[in-house]
Amino acid sequence: MEEIIIKGIDEKVYHDRSDNGLDIYMWVNEKVSNYYITYTTRYGALDTEFKLKNSKKVYKVPNGTAHFLEHIKFNTGEGTIANDFYDQYGISINAFTSYKNTSYEVFGNSHFEEALDYLIKYVSTPYFTEEIVEKEKGIICEEVKMGKNNPGSKLYFGTYKALLHKDKRKYLITGEEDEVNSITLEDVQNVFNNYYHPSNMFVIITGNFNPYEASAIIKKRIKEMNFGEYTFPERLKINEPESVVEKEMIIRSNIEIPKVKVCYKIKKDKFKDYDDLLLRIYIGMILRANFGASSDLKEELMEKDLITGMGYARDIIDDYILVYFTVETKYVDEVIKIIQDKYEHMEIDNEMLRRRKRANIASLINDYDDIEYVNSELLDNIIEYGKVIDNAYDLYSNIELSTLQKIIKLMQTDNMAIVKLLPNEEN
Repeated sequence: MEEIIIKGIDEKVYHDRSDNGLDIYMWVNEKVSNYYITYTTRYGALDTEFKLKNSKKVYKVPNGTAHFLEHIKFNTGEGTIANDFYDQYGISINAFTSYKNTSYEVFGNSHFEEALDYLIKYVSTPYFTEEIVEKEKGIICEEVKMGKNNPGSKLYFGTYKALLHKDKRKYLITGEEDEVNSITLEDVQNVFNNYYHPSNMFVIITGNFNPYEASAIIKKRIKEMNFGEYTFPERLKINEPESVVEKEMIIRSNIEIPKVKVCYKIKKDKFKDYDDLLLRIYIGMILRANFGASSDLKEELMEKDLITGMGYARDIIDDYILVYFTVETKYVDEVIKIIQDKYEHMEIDNEMLRRRKRANIASLINDYDDIEYVNSELLDNIIEYGKVIDNAYDLYSNIELSTLQKIIKLMQTDNMAIVKLLPNEEN
């Protein structure tokens, strides 16, 4: 078993691997009495078209298939679901689907061996029928309707629709109702057979447990299931155009105060000297300094009652970096201009850099008190970078002012979109 030392903060992550390729990551916190387990496949909402190595055949499934499979995976037999097993121990289970992965989670404070063993067993064992598929369609279609009426969801997916021409993030993770209704038993089986193999999956356990015992439980269960050889599916490359789809998009919803997203779409090849991890760190630090909770801009806008809330985010999506600012305001056009002007004149000096370094390092240390946060962070590391990031402390400590100032210049672009979520006209 490998020990991955998280440099600078006196923490370590245990890493092991089963004979058939299942990676196991474990972080122990003896200060708590509970545990949190996630079992993840590298399959998400983006994976609707794929092919196998040495094959010309392209497999296509409807949008929403990953989420659909997540739902019906809880079925474990005729009239039984995974919840039946966990309820007897008072253990909570759930699952979630994102663009790149589907994760099944268990949270408890007792019966660790039973909880872990059954998680591996039920997620890895297919039980799908025509009846289950048809029954679930109505349930998920109701979820789709509710999501589409949610103001936050409207703004979130509206943003991607304004920015992206071809990238599948512009589509609902759940799929539209007609797409959900078109999912077949064959689609579900096809996806499960191609993506739910130990070589394409990993387990993360955080909390109070024995890592050697946990690894042995997983390896024993996986070995008993006799998985065969595996061929990794190949995701088809999408060539996303550089332009945005709509410069300005207006969405109506049942809200009182408008919300606005100011969005920038930047070609990643402008930053060819930096890998994705460094870009996330550098851009995050720049945005936090200029638009964060303690920034001069946010304090000024709040004091003048121009906004009731403001946030920022950045994504790296294949060939592009997306930067967003979300503002809740009654003064839509005025605040948009202020955000745009600040973006064009972002700055950072030695004092701002010193404060940001200190805050980031403090956060890095304090976050290791939370077993759910650590689990989530490890999961993101593995999905985005294929490994546990063990040198974040050094990366933060070694950031130089000249590098940040160079990044600020490279971030400048006229390629942007404004998405306005406004009250219904009758309001």
